[in-house]
Amino acid sequence: MNSTNLSEGWIGVSGTSNAAVQERDIYQKAFNRFSTHPEISKLNVDLVSQATTLQDLEHVVNTVSRGYDSSRNHKLRRWLERFSSRLIYYAKVFDVLAQHHPEYVSLAWGAMKFLFIVLLNHENAIAILAKALARIAYVLPRIELATMLYPTTKMMNEVEGLYAHIMEFLVRAHDWYKEGTFRHILHSITRPAELHYKDLLENIEDCSRNIEQLAVAGSQVELRDMHNNMKLMAARLERSENTLMELKSLILTSLIDTNQKVTDIQFSEMIGIAVTGLSFNHEESFQQALSIRKLRDHSQRNTVPKAFWKSPVLTTLANASTASLILIRGAFKGRWLLRDAAVKIAEELHRNHVATLWAVHASAINAHATSTTPLDILKSLVAQALQLQGSRSTQKSTALCCTQLRNAVSKKQWLDILGAALANCSNEVYVILELELVDPLSGTNMSSSDVLELLCKLVQELAIRKPNLAVKIMIFTCRTNITNAQDHEKVPSILLSETPVRLYKKPTKQAKTRVRSSFVRVAY
Repeated sequence: MNSTNLSEGWIGVSGTSNAAVQERDIYQKAFNRFSTHPEISKLNVDLVSQATTLQDLEHVVNTVSRGYDSSRNHKLRRWLERFSSRLIYYAKVFDVLAQHHPEYVSLAWGAMKFLFIVLLNHENAIAILAKALARIAYVLPRIELATMLYPTTKMMNEVEGLYAHIMEFLVRAHDWYKEGTFRHILHSITRPAELHYKDLLENIEDCSRNIEQLAVAGSQVELRDMHNNMKLMAARLERSENTLMELKSLILTSLIDTNQKVTDIQFSEMIGIAVTGLSFNHEESFQQALSIRKLRDHSQRNTVPKAFWKSPVLTTLANASTASLILIRGAFKGRWLLRDAAVKIAEELHRNHVATLWAVHASAINAHATSTTPLDILKSLVAQALQLQGSRSTQKSTALCCTQLRNAVSKKQWLDILGAALANCSNEVYVILELELVDPLSGTNMSSSDVLELLCKLVQELAIRKPNLAVKIMIFTCRTNITNAQDHEKVPSILLSETPVRLYKKPTKQAKTRVRSSFVRVAY
């Protein structure tokens, strides 16, 4: 038997019919069973047929009972009942006394005892009927509830049988209350209450017990069904949870991919904003500077002295693990020497795959003689820094948003953006910068000292924001009149001057030309 048949057999299908209609149907079936009983008279059948429900019939019997109680002499009844009960209580004593004169006393005492027993039987019948009516009134609501909750075939059959027995009992009780005094006395002798109502009361008790057991069995089946449903729901919930976890993984994967794509688009847009309208191309500038240095190497030797490479300042910068800044100065006439040193440093860094930002003019012509502006140089450095981040950029790093780049109009703003871009890098970064490109001599509102001060603050902020990031800024300048500000008065610097060189020409008999000697002086 599957669970569906089990539920229908012990629980039934609730809600199939109206409760009142169902009650009338059960009453009608019980009446049909009652009317076919051979001991039921036609008058009793007519009495039951006048009621439509068992409660109606019970009400009729209760009405007759109250009328019977009100018509009796309560004081006399109470006195007789007490006297009879006490006399019967001491009946054994009278039985002993009667043995002294058994021929007369026993006969008289037996007659009196018989009358008192008849009286007690009458009172006992009244008590039994009252108690039975009370129990029926107590049982019927529970039976009705069980019928509504578990409308099964077994339940209906038991309820029909119970109603038939209750009808028979109510009819007997009605007949007894309608009888007169003489018939009560006669029936107290011929059919005592214990014998006349015992079978019906036992049948009513058995049917009530069976109905309650059926209700308990139905509740157990319901509990089992609920347990099975809970197991099914738990399995479905587990499958739903697994599906949700799979969807969550897919969504997270898609979200990460989308975030990465959005970040790439944002960084591409930021780089586009930074390089739009630039007149300075760092790659072309470096290649031109490299070509010029190679040409100069063919015509000269020892362009950059060895003492420069062995400078403690360079050694300290190379070994630094945090953001650092140094200043490399030289004479205006030796500005080509500064550019050669910058090119050689950048070339060596590229050879060792070290990230390098380049902002040095290629030729020896003054930077302000070209169309390159200081903002172009700073924007170029920002673009180079953003390109260094590349695939390492995350949504967090997009705090450097496009709006900042669009709204930046001053050197300070672009230097702040450069600091934010460098802070997102994860490896060592060198910045090779020619001060004259950022601070040309003409059309400036900011002195070299102010620019250097901003760069010093940039280094300090990077050291605080990301202590383990080694951003190393090398500033090349041919200006010797830089005022030492408070923030950069302790900036390490190197003074680079020309070394003796020998110019090579075609072999001739002329004397070799005299060359000037120069030296390298390192300042701290």
